Amino acid sequence: MHRIHGIIRYLAYSSTTLLVTMQYLSSSLICSKLPPFLSIILLFMIKARAVELPPNVAVPAIFAFGDSIVDTGNNNYIKTLAKCNFPPYGKDFIGGIPTGRFSNGKEFSIKDYVPAYLDPNLKPQDLLTGVCFASGSSGYDPFTCKTEFIIPISQQLEYFKEYIEKVKQLVGKGKAQFILDNSIFIVLSGNNDIGNTCGDNPFRNKLLDDDFFTDRLVNFAASFIQELYGLGARRISVFSVLPVGCLPSTRTTEGGISRKCAAADNHAAQLFNSKLSVKVDNFASELPNSKLVFIDIYKPFLEIIQNAHKYGFEQVEKGCCGTGLIEFAVLCNKFDPICSDDSKYLFWDSAHPTEKGYQTLVSLIIDEYARAVELPPKNVAVRLSSLFGDSIVDTGNNNYIRRHWQSVTSHLRQRFHRWDSNWKMQNEAKKDSHTPKTIAQETLEMGKKLRSLARAVELPPNVAVPAIFAFGDSIVDTGNNNYIKTLAKCNFPPYGKDFIGGIPTGRFSNGRVLTDFLAEELSIKQYVPAYLDPNLGSQDLLTGVCFASGSSGYDPITCKTENVIPIFQQLEYFKEYIEKVKQLVGEDRTQFILANSVFVILAGNNDILNTCVDNPFRKKLVNDDFFTDRLVCLAFRKFIYATELYGLGARRISVLSVLPAGCLPVARTIEGGILRTCAAVDDLGAQLFNSKLSAEIDYLASKLPTSRLIYIDIYRPFLDMVQNAHKYGFEQVEKGCCGTGLIEVAVLCNKFDPVCLDDSKYLFWDSIHPTEKAHQTLVSLIIDEYVNLLFGTYE
Repeated sequence: MHRIHGIIRYLAYSSTTLLVTMQYLSSSLICSKLPPFLSIILLFMIKARAVELPPNVAVPAIFAFGDSIVDTGNNNYIKTLAKCNFPPYGKDFIGGIPTGRFSNGKEFSIKDYVPAYLDPNLKPQDLLTGVCFASGSSGYDPFTCKTEFIIPISQQLEYFKEYIEKVKQLVGKGKAQFILDNSIFIVLSGNNDIGNTCGDNPFRNKLLDDDFFTDRLVNFAASFIQELYGLGARRISVFSVLPVGCLPSTRTTEGGISRKCAAADNHAAQLFNSKLSVKVDNFASELPNSKLVFIDIYKPFLEIIQNAHKYGFEQVEKGCCGTGLIEFAVLCNKFDPICSDDSKYLFWDSAHPTEKGYQTLVSLIIDEYARAVELPPKNVAVRLSSLFGDSIVDTGNNNYIRRHWQSVTSHLRQRFHRWDSNWKMQNEAKKDSHTPKTIAQETLEMGKKLRSLARAVELPPNVAVPAIFAFGDSIVDTGNNNYIKTLAKCNFPPYGKDFIGGIPTGRFSNGRVLTDFLAEELSIKQYVPAYLDPNLGSQDLLTGVCFASGSSGYDPITCKTENVIPIFQQLEYFKEYIEKVKQLVGEDRTQFILANSVFVILAGNNDILNTCVDNPFRKKLVNDDFFTDRLVCLAFRKFIYATELYGLGARRISVLSVLPAGCLPVARTIEGGILRTCAAVDDLGAQLFNSKLSAEIDYLASKLPTSRLIYIDIYRPFLDMVQNAHKYGFEQVEKGCCGTGLIEVAVLCNKFDPVCLDDSKYLFWDSIHPTEKAHQTLVSLIIDEYVNLLFGTYE
């Protein structure tokens, strides 16, 4: 039992550590949502878009090594009892699915969920954005792993070497090296070594007194770090172990009748942490071009235990599962009762924190580091960015850095400026105050500020957004046309050249599109997969998919010439989707997903530009309102209402306007004359349709109970980007980046066409579709209004 308890402690420690490290290191994180001072800010940047990364800094992936605190499911695929891929584990995870994470919900992650490396369903995109090699019950000492038959940390390194070869085959040696150089590596281990191997040893006291065992562990850890560095890792965060003696299982076995924290275990943990910290600091100065950081999660976790009520916990001595005294892994199963409210419990089982426990730990780390430096956000960001060394001032060496981070930072700078101003005002007010605030008050206030920056948008309290769904045309299509017979495709170069791995995914852009950025802003996930993708996993379905089809529209005539998926067929696919989800998680959970998810509808562009424009009676149709009336009728009375999107369970429905079609490069070429000005008649048709669409939505919203049906105008902000290009960092808005930029689109923009040198300066990728930067800039302009309208108290 001691060995099991140690493993559990180890797992709990690992989770905490992850939180700190991710924040300390920087931006896109992989393995979980655990961050430290710098990583916290960086983590929030990536995940929540609240912090500004230093210029020329990219975090393409995140990798985790260690034990159950960061294990996202590797133990599912090996023969061991140290598993948790069964209820009640995962009860608060999306869909209530036990994924192999040792908690009731999520642990901590660049993407929402960091997959286990041993998962047989891994996709190339999963590999390119990072995976988890950790194994529950593992440790630095090889002896720790032998009794539990799990993956030693040395074997985790072997899997990492195997991973490197796979990535080289996918994207080549150069890009593989870039991923290694710029990604974040999280190492969280030692908890099981302290709790089990050391704790079960009859010579324990002697070993600890002589420093023998902790020296041995630090040597193992040092060897691991050196080898990881030798394989190409540069941004490495090493976490401390937790106060192992305070885990419920340790209290039960070693805490006596009163179940106090086991002092001997905590002493060993502190001794190990102090030595590990020194070793990491030495490595940081000795290993060239490295950014090694040590993250202490021992102290903040102990603070939560000792002052539980301050953080909203009522129980810190027992777990939520079973009696809470010894249950964990196979001992915590579907036959065990669980507590009625796990948000009041610090521990989920007798060794691992609850999802709220992880979140609280992260917030404490943020508060601690922000308060320690007493700096406004810009300076905090600078201090954090010091992890990246000369990259802050280097403007030439990092030419491969993904450009989409540059567009993110412009939005973040605005938020930092506002926060900086508020901080200065509050600081001045503080000088005049005769009632000094306590350290706890200061910490909580700073934590709130940092957490508000953890998202590009802050959702109202008690609002959950489990998934996102998209319907419409190529502006939101993420690849469905790949799987149908049509010429309206783009699953070939140069499309996707700035997507992760340079892969053409079927998105009509050089990288991500509006759907992806909305999903990321709402903290759902970074990439919304196409529904027709045959490799969809259950997690993809439960967090949302895209039904849109490039060249589609509200009018069935629009789709016939291109042989694409009409918007009505997209609804049929949605009905099919609902049945699949019911089979996965049951009817009740499915209805929850539908009622709380976000639905994005963006269509009409092809109707205006093609069906209407190519019609010989075009001017009459537009002037007489006939065509736009027809479109609005199709859009709402048939699609949203009669076709039962609302009736199928959708409640948060956002309908986006069409773009200023006359200002697309292809419209300028065909109808803009010699000067290639915006085609006024196209823009008039778009404006007319938008005004009627808006009015219809307002009317329909009042008739649909408990709905959040909203209209989002993207015409005006996009037109502002066209008319005031330099304000947004664009230099070319009249031509696309691909080929001549005048007419190339879809199959006309292919590998034989040259592309511009710097697509971040172009508003359009081809002659119709925006660049990744343009998509992201547009989302940054509408997101605050989007959230304010979409989330609120139902009338």
